[in-house]
Amino acid sequence: MSVSSEKFELSQDDLEILLEQIVEDLDQMESRMGVTHRAPRHATQLWKECEARTKSRLAECRSLIQEMDGEARMAPAAYRYSTCTGD
Repeated sequence: MSVSSEKFELSQDDLEILLEQIVEDLDQMESRMGVTHRAPRHATQLWKECEARTKSRLAECRSLIQEMDGEARMAPAAYRYSTCTGD
């Protein structure tokens, strides 16, 4: 495995972790909102915290995707094909 493919796969792993964290945050937010529906201020604060975390993680995802794209473009054609098709 070349340096480029190692970096691509590490970025891919990091991206998957971030996406899982976003889903977990949204699931937690959904369950908390059900519990705090009687306290609008608290719910608003929870929502703002979740929104900030999600935006930050999405920015990291965007950066990782750009990094993966750059790595894929530098890779040999056979490897590029396998990364794009998941083979």
